[in-house]
Amino acid sequence: MGRGLLIHLLKRLRVIATTAVAAAAGLINIAIHRADHNRVVLAPGDDAPDFELTASDSRTYRLSAFRGHSAVVIAWFPKAFTGGCTAECESIGASRHVLTLGRVAESARVKLNGRELGVLFASPFAIETGPLRPKGNTLEVEVTNVSANRIRDLDRRGVEWKIFRDINFVGIDYKPFTASQWPVRESGLIGPVALQPVTNRDSPIARPIP
Repeated sequence: MGRGLLIHLLKRLRVIATTAVAAAAGLINIAIHRADHNRVVLAPGDDAPDFELTASDSRTYRLSAFRGHSAVVIAWFPKAFTGGCTAECESIGASRHVLTLGRVAESARVKLNGRELGVLFASPFAIETGPLRPKGNTLEVEVTNVSANRIRDLDRRGVEWKIFRDINFVGIDYKPFTASQWPVRESGLIGPVALQPVTNRDSPIARPIP
């Protein structure tokens, strides 16, 4: 290879290298500019801006859904299968609890600190509460029953309630219907009510409304 050709190739390589460095520097500057543009600086006590994240349970959570109701902890770690980070994050999740209502006749709407968790209408009548406040939690359980006891009471007191314009209301024996002899049904929150920490992240109980 001649000396002139070698010098020419070296010049070409220097141009290519310089172009590559400039392109890399430009991309880095763009990335830094975007990061600075989206960066939010918060002081202690400031409200965090609203955002959404997909959690390890594949569900998407929005910060504003928890504001004023429960504490929020964001934990990130690489999926390295070492076990230590997983155990540590699960210990954070141990602040979650399960509310079990026991026996309910017939359905219950559950609210915690003003946030509706869900409506329970079948056994085991249990639902996750999510993280609790350190103190001052307010639990509301609104129970709805069936009308059997009300109908029984009306018939026993002789109050007319069967007002039908186009049908004859009779019992299965085709005699005038009366509920006066019906047994009294259980009604309301019978219990026992229990609040327990969540230890199994794959628990089959109901989860709160996101």
